[in-house]
Amino acid sequence: MATVLIVDDRQTNRDLVSTVLGYHDHETIEAEGGEQALQILAHERPDLLIVDVLMPGMDGYELARAIRADPTTSDIPVLFYTANYVESEIRQIASAVGVERIVSKSGDLSELLDAINDTLGTTPIPSEPVEDEAFDREHLRVVNAKLIEKIGELEEAVRLHRMVDAIVAVGDDLSLPAILRRIASAAHTLVSSGHTALITVGGEGQAPESVQVGGDHSVGHRVEALAALRPEELAALGYLIVPITIGDDLFGNLLLLRADGTDFTVGDRSLLVTLARAAGVAIANSQLYDDARRRQAWLAASADVASTLLVAEPAKAYDMVAAGARRVVGARVCWVEFAHGDQVEIVASDGPLAAALPDSIPLHRAVLFGDISATGQPVVLDDAYADARLEQLFPQTDVRIGPLLGVALTAAGRTFGVLMMANEQGGPRFTPLDVEMARAYAGRSAQTLEFARADDDRRRLTVLEDRNRIARDLHDVVIQRLFGLGLRLERLRGHLPEPEARQLGEINIDLDETIDQIRNTIFSLRITPESRFSVRAEVLKIVQPMTFLLTFAPRVRFEGTVDNSVPDDVAPHLLATLSEALSNVVRHAQATQVDVLLRATETELALRVADNGCGIPVARTESGLTNLRRRAGDLGGSMTIEVASDGRGTVLLWSVPVGSAQGRPGVRHRAAGFADRPVSTG
Repeated sequence: MATVLIVDDRQTNRDLVSTVLGYHDHETIEAEGGEQALQILAHERPDLLIVDVLMPGMDGYELARAIRADPTTSDIPVLFYTANYVESEIRQIASAVGVERIVSKSGDLSELLDAINDTLGTTPIPSEPVEDEAFDREHLRVVNAKLIEKIGELEEAVRLHRMVDAIVAVGDDLSLPAILRRIASAAHTLVSSGHTALITVGGEGQAPESVQVGGDHSVGHRVEALAALRPEELAALGYLIVPITIGDDLFGNLLLLRADGTDFTVGDRSLLVTLARAAGVAIANSQLYDDARRRQAWLAASADVASTLLVAEPAKAYDMVAAGARRVVGARVCWVEFAHGDQVEIVASDGPLAAALPDSIPLHRAVLFGDISATGQPVVLDDAYADARLEQLFPQTDVRIGPLLGVALTAAGRTFGVLMMANEQGGPRFTPLDVEMARAYAGRSAQTLEFARADDDRRRLTVLEDRNRIARDLHDVVIQRLFGLGLRLERLRGHLPEPEARQLGEINIDLDETIDQIRNTIFSLRITPESRFSVRAEVLKIVQPMTFLLTFAPRVRFEGTVDNSVPDDVAPHLLATLSEALSNVVRHAQATQVDVLLRATETELALRVADNGCGIPVARTESGLTNLRRRAGDLGGSMTIEVASDGRGTVLLWSVPVGSAQGRPGVRHRAAGFADRPVSTG
């Protein structure tokens, strides 16, 4: 067992050596530096000193020299244990102070134990005394060399610390523009660059971006000019090119130039390469974050469309579909197209450029709409203005559409519309993520719209069933009972005196009119917006608004197969005549009763409108009546107007032949498409 004095300015080093020696039954004494060690030696005599070389105050060399100079301690063995030197650097001066063993702190602890065992019990070999001047000179040389090395290490540590700070700063913000600015600024500061530019290569729907730091931003330094140069041209200008990659793909380049024209060192290049790697990771994370944010925004827009349909009509949801897509993708305009007959209608639009869109496009000219509808596949264009399929969009305006994305609105395997979004020329292009998410958004929106339409159809069907039930009950119960009541009154009439019989006859007439009115009501209950065109229905549509104007309901009767006997070319004239006749009653007659009778036979169609008003004025202008006569005359018929038989009121009779019309070439009979054509009122 030996007593060992451990001299080191660091507590952790002393603790480590003391612990190891304690395991091997050695006692230890500790000193923080050379001065404290000499004080201990004045009272203690250890068997061995383990001394660090580089210490503040009195270092290991000076301590060993002082021990050898004192006769009372000159024979104590000394072992250098250092992390700052290698043996070849300090062998000469160590030998001059009587130190034979030097152990590195970076080595294995077993090496230290072997050196301790070899040194204990030995007597230092006397060496020739070294003059103070020579010792000081050699000591100063060794210490200065080590200090210079330490300064270099500290400078490198500072640069590494700055690089770590730069890497942390680069990843501190997930916004891509902010990351690019931080990368350029960090690189500029890290290697003391005079001018630094970061230029991306674009791609994947993204336009190239650029950031520059420092420099005078002259023509030679403008990023637009730098981006146009080849690598060899940039190198000739003195720029160092450091690529930034994401995986195997080039994202952009860092371009750096020293203000004094000197070259960057190997250390500078190493730092910049490390920074570029960290920048690539940060940019990739930013892209992932942006993708996740945009996906979430698409899902939120889909939820908005679905929630809107809970409280609004489908037409309102179309506006939400366009607005939601434009908001998420950041487009300048977004619109929804639907085919309707021979036109493609723009049913909803949103954005600053929406006002320039037409209301509709002829179906045969909407080529892009047809392509998307036929295939169900999205279409992405970088310059839609140059595409002939878009010639009908934004007609006669200065708007020039560049990037465009079109996706099909498809549900249940059927494409029934197209969602379009676009930017002006030079604007951002649409990325593959935009295409993927817009397609999913359009699919979910279409399904939501289809569900809403189906739910609306179910509601309409429920209402229609209720109306049919009511109409059936009116026909099967009420009319039959009224008809039976009329028969009973008619039989009773034959057994009554003339005055009473005449009164019952008038009551029967009123019952017949009531039955006719109920039948008209039954028919109107069975009419739905989707019903095919019906003359009977159109007549009722004209009569019903007149109830408000007249303050009473006109009585309407139909005789014959009205819906099947009126040709298509006659129906518009018939309806216009009825509208004009009722309008005249409203304006001039001051009537309290109006009767409308429409009779259709195999050869003739006749309209009779009678009122109990003030009659026909003696002086009158017949502009409207002349039109009615002309309509009848053009169809081979006639129109007459005369005073009622009782001397009060007016009777208008408008009749045209229909047998000959049915045989005329080019005249077709009732078809579902007739409802789409406007009815002229002359």
